[in-house]
Amino acid sequence: MPCQYRDVRDLLEERGISIDAAPIYRCARNFGPQIAKRSLKHRSWPGMSWHVDDTYVRVNGRWCYLWRAIDQQGQMIDFRLTARRDAKAARAFFCQARNHARFYQPSTIITDKARNNRIERAIMQR
Repeated sequence: MPCQYRDVRDLLEERGISIDAAPIYRCARNFGPQIAKRSLKHRSWPGMSWHVDDTYVRVNGRWCYLWRAIDQQGQMIDFRLTARRDAKAARAFFCQARNHARFYQPSTIITDKARNNRIERAIMQR
């Protein structure tokens, strides 16, 4: 469930701290990227098998393909939005996921039987 800045303001008011939502927004905008970067250090290593899936979603009124890689513990490895569902998009996603996981290579990649995924799975296992 997403947390709005007003929700944070209300939580602070319950604890006796009166503040507007604007400073909370500025704080999140300024320190959010730093917190995300530091939290990556505490993230566990990806599992040995990756579940890769692509689906068709609507983003800002446009239909896009969402590619996702999730490990066996349910931890998201990476995702990518593309306009097309072709071998080039699949290759770009797999390269991005592999770079995001750095030096880690999965032992198993589980996909549906889509042709693009079979092509890219063969590329990944080289």
